[in-house]
Amino acid sequence: MATSGSRRSAAAWQLASSYTGATLALVKGFVFIPLYFRFFDLATYGAYLASANVVGLLGVLDIGIGAALLQRLAFSCGRGDDVGFARTAGAGAATMGCTAFLIATIGWAIADYVPGWIHAPEASVSALALTFGLSALGTAALVLYQGVLNVPAAWQNPAVIAISRLGAQVTEIVVVLWGLFGGLGIVALGWGTLSGGIFGLVVSLTFVGNKWRNRGLPFPWPDWASLRWLFGVGIPTMLSRMAEQVASNLTVALVSRFLGPSQAAVYAITEKTLRVTQGFIIPIIGSALGGLAHLMGERGPSALLSPLRELRGLYTLVVSVLVPAVLVINRDLIALWIGAEKYGGTLLSSMVAMSVMVLCHFLFVSYTAVAVGQVRSSATLTTMEALFRVPLMFVGLIAWGPPGMVVGASVGYALLSLFAFPGVIGRGIGLAKSVAAATTGDGLVAQMVTLLLAVLAAYLSPVASGWFALFVKGLLASLALLVVTISLNPSARSQLSKGRARLGRLRRRSTSDK
Repeated sequence: MATSGSRRSAAAWQLASSYTGATLALVKGFVFIPLYFRFFDLATYGAYLASANVVGLLGVLDIGIGAALLQRLAFSCGRGDDVGFARTAGAGAATMGCTAFLIATIGWAIADYVPGWIHAPEASVSALALTFGLSALGTAALVLYQGVLNVPAAWQNPAVIAISRLGAQVTEIVVVLWGLFGGLGIVALGWGTLSGGIFGLVVSLTFVGNKWRNRGLPFPWPDWASLRWLFGVGIPTMLSRMAEQVASNLTVALVSRFLGPSQAAVYAITEKTLRVTQGFIIPIIGSALGGLAHLMGERGPSALLSPLRELRGLYTLVVSVLVPAVLVINRDLIALWIGAEKYGGTLLSSMVAMSVMVLCHFLFVSYTAVAVGQVRSSATLTTMEALFRVPLMFVGLIAWGPPGMVVGASVGYALLSLFAFPGVIGRGIGLAKSVAAATTGDGLVAQMVTLLLAVLAAYLSPVASGWFALFVKGLLASLALLVVTISLNPSARSQLSKGRARLGRLRRRSTSDK
């Protein structure tokens, strides 16, 4: 049985590995961009990004049971129900195996048609078709190994998760570099995706198989009860997943379709650095999802209130500083690293920063709802949001260009996270809606104020003349935003106080050991 310390340690491990993974994703998605332009032009890169959106659309075949499966597995583990754990794992394996097969088969079948849909340059059509097919196979492998990793996540064993995910990312980067310098061009990116997926799948299966035998768990045959539960959860979750995948993967493809591949590349580069910050924010709740469900299975829903408040304080501290600070330096960073002509404007950057903060709050409350067992309600609300988002994106793009599309994509996030999800979470842990809203919504004022200050700084501050000036500008912005966040949010102050206390205990322990 996991203790509160082991749950906290597992969450910290997962958070650290997620941050390392986000850093590696930043290297591949942004740091390598100048390198990419040595091997293919802007239009080809824009077409690749648009085709990557189409690969993402294949995610509609994934019924989206990952979070629900983790919640059920962790809950069973917390209760010590080995038979229920094995049956749930077997049902998940059968479902995700079928999903991966469909993604790989359909992706490879449509690969030759995708370049024409996105108006790819004629010279790169065949290379982009092969890249798309390889990326679809890699996505299928990713679905499989992410499903397998739900098992060690439920066991509160984060080491294998870190090894699988980080090893897959490092493998992808190495293969991409090998392919680029080996003359493969844009196809190197497809081979990288496939190689990373295969590495993660092999490592995760090897670990889980050995650990399963060592624990003496029953063979994971999928029984009908577990399959019925998964599909009962899966139907609303599948609709949610389908709507979400379509809505989330239309942005770059829409810009490419209506404004051209080059404008799509400029749009994608401008938003990329800000979207990368999601990789440092979303894991705060994602790393704790299994631990919260495990705690709920062990002690009941009332035990979740204090951890949720602590989690919210840490989340507010990170999001109120990180996203606005990147907004302040986004123009200078793109100009120095890639070229000023590839920056889409401060208005677009500001709208993307706002969208990132709204999206992260939406994901925070939706993940919390799943952690407390409200899977169907969370899926229903997510489906509603995605269905409204698509027409709002079209209207925004036509009326106001890319900034309008970003604003349209954010309206549903804001409304549901502020007014609908608190009630869902309250039902899950037996709280009034007002208490749940205070628990999950604490820190919104600090986020709005820091965003407004960052927008003003982005417009009014001078352009950094070099890398040292950029570093100083980013550091000063971060410190100022940190002071504002701490002054406006009690939970952030509490998290800093707890951090100082833990450091003090570590120093005293180190001194006594000597």
